[in-house]
Amino acid sequence: MTIKLSECLDDAELFWDWMEQEDACYDGSFWADGMTLREAWAKLPDPCWMMWIVNRSDADLRQECTDLTLVWAREAIDAAPGSPSARGLMHVVEAIDAKMKTNGTVPSWARADDIRARISVEMLLGGAK
Repeated sequence: MTIKLSECLDDAELFWDWMEQEDACYDGSFWADGMTLREAWAKLPDPCWMMWIVNRSDADLRQECTDLTLVWAREAIDAAPGSPSARGLMHVVEAIDAKMKTNGTVPSWARADDIRARISVEMLLGGAK
């Protein structure tokens, strides 16, 4: 039986089974042991674990992930201003920004240090954005 992420929202046992089904890493599984998806999402300490869940959700979160990627790219550029790789990355960011402005989807926030502020647990399940 395949477990859907939406079934794990408030059920710790199903969330554990879902993590096993999806081959979650030992550290992540150990950390989240006994938590529901809702509880884990509210407390997750590692953005990589959060994106691991996002990538396995049934929801279409491409726009949110694109927005996060642009913000993280800008932060990388700011960390190494003037380097050849930063200049190259800036051209990519500017091109993506131009495309997003054309489509009217420019992100309204400036930083991506809190994924929870951009992707709610309900959004993981395909709920309202």
